Amino acid sequence: MVSSMETTSPGKVTFQTRLRLEDSSRELLDRYALRFSQDLRRLWRCRLKGLGLSKAKRQFIAGGLTARQFNSIAAQLRGIVKSRKSSFDRERRTKARRVRAIQKRLALPPSKGGYTPQVAHQKRRVLGRLQEFLKQARGRKPPIIFGSRKLWNAQHHLKENGFASHADWQTAWREARSAEFFLIGSKDESCGNQSCQYDPQEKTLTVRLPDELGGILVLPKVVFAYGEALLERSVKEGIAISYRFIRKKKGWYLYATTQAQPGGRCTNRTWGMLGVDLGPNGLAAVETDRAGNPVARKTFPLPLYHQPKGKARALIGDVAAEIGAWAVRTGKPVALEKLEFEEKKALLRERGKAYSRMLSGFAYGALGEALRSRCFKMGVETILLNPAQTSTIGIVKFAAQYGLSGDEAAALALARRAQNFKEALPAGTALGRPEDRSRHVWKAWQGFGEALRRVGRHAFVAARRGSGGRRGYPVFPARASPA
Repeated sequence: MVSSMETTSPGKVTFQTRLRLEDSSRELLDRYALRFSQDLRRLWRCRLKGLGLSKAKRQFIAGGLTARQFNSIAAQLRGIVKSRKSSFDRERRTKARRVRAIQKRLALPPSKGGYTPQVAHQKRRVLGRLQEFLKQARGRKPPIIFGSRKLWNAQHHLKENGFASHADWQTAWREARSAEFFLIGSKDESCGNQSCQYDPQEKTLTVRLPDELGGILVLPKVVFAYGEALLERSVKEGIAISYRFIRKKKGWYLYATTQAQPGGRCTNRTWGMLGVDLGPNGLAAVETDRAGNPVARKTFPLPLYHQPKGKARALIGDVAAEIGAWAVRTGKPVALEKLEFEEKKALLRERGKAYSRMLSGFAYGALGEALRSRCFKMGVETILLNPAQTSTIGIVKFAAQYGLSGDEAAALALARRAQNFKEALPAGTALGRPEDRSRHVWKAWQGFGEALRRVGRHAFVAARRGSGGRRGYPVFPARASPA
C-alpha cells in the first residue's frame, strides 16, 4: 500500500493509504459511492424544496441508511455548500478589489505609474467585464454542480477535451459524480466511528454498508505508512476518526482524519521572534533577539511554479520542517502574516508575473497550513499578524541598514510587530498636512510607500547603501503621505 500524510488545519491531521482490493470489494465500494452520490443530490433537492433536516433524515433511514450514514451525507453537503458560498464570496471580493486597483491606475498618467494608451484600452474592457459580473452577482446564490463545472462544460467541446463522443463524456461524468464517499466520526462511538472502524492490530477496516449492499465489508491488509501510532491512540481513546474513500486512476484511496497530538510548548515570546514572509523568490525568515534586532536570517527557495502538485507539497513540507526545527532550537515563536491573499492578488496582480505566480492560492494556502500544522505538533507558538505596510517598512528601515533583501526586511518587520515594537517614519521625511498627523501610522506608511514606488525601491535602496555622503532618504512631495 502507498501511504502519505497531509496536514489539514492545526489540531487535525490526515493520513492516506492506497487500498489493494479484490474485485468483489472494489465493486462494493463503487456501488456505495454511487449510492452516496445519489443520496447527496437527493438531499440537496430536499433542502432546495425547504424540507427540514429531521424530516429528510427519517425518509433516508426508511430507505435503508443508518442515522450515522445520513449524518455523513449531511456533513458532506454542508461542506460543499459552505465551500461554494465561500468561493463565490471570495471571487466577488477579489473582482471588486481588482476593479478598484484598475480604476486607480487608469486615473494616473503613464509617467506616474499609469497604463500606456494601448494597455489602458484593454484594461477598460477588462474593467467592463468585471463590473458586469459584480452587477449580476449582487444578491445571487451560487449554483452547485455535482461533478464540477469544468467537466460539465466539456460536453460542449468534446474533441478539445479529449472525448471521442458524448457517450464517453457521460461515462466520465458519472464516474466523477460517484468517485467518493465520506463517513463522519464521533468521540462518542466505539473506535471513533460507527460506520467505519480501523483495527491497528489486525490491520483491517470494517465498513458498514447500506442494507441493500450487504451490511458489512471487511478490508484486510490496510496499512498506513505514517500515523499508525496516532490512529491507534485515537482508536483506543475513542477520539473521533473520519474516513473518506476516493477513487482515483490507480484505484481506491482511504483518508483518515483525526485529532493531532500537540507537542509541549517550547517557545517563549520574551526571548525573541522568528519572522516569516513569503515572496516571489521564496520564503524569507529572520530571527530577532528580545530587543527586536536581527541575529540570523535565511531565504528558502520555493520554485513552485509549473511544479507537479506532489513535488510542490514536498518542497513546502521540507521548508516547514526547517522553520519548525529552527524555532525549537532557538525557543522562539514564529510570526506569520494572515494568509488572506485575495487582497494581495487583486492589488499586486498589476505588478508583474512574478507576483502573480507567487500569489497563487496553492502557494499561500498550503504553505501557511503546513507551517501552522508543523509548529502545532512541535510545540511552537505561531502568531498571525496583519501584514499591512511591512514590505514598505522593511525596505525603508531595515534593508540597507542590515543588508537584507526585500523579503527578509519584511520578515524582520513582521517579527518586530509580533514583539509589539512600533515603527515610526524616519526623521526628515514629509508627513504631509498637519491635520493628517493624527491618523494611524500605517496610513502614513501607506502614503510613504506610494511615493516610494514612484521613486523606485531599487533606486531607494541603492541610494541608502551608496558610498559617500548620500545616505539620506529621497525627497518626497510634501503631500505624499495623505490619501
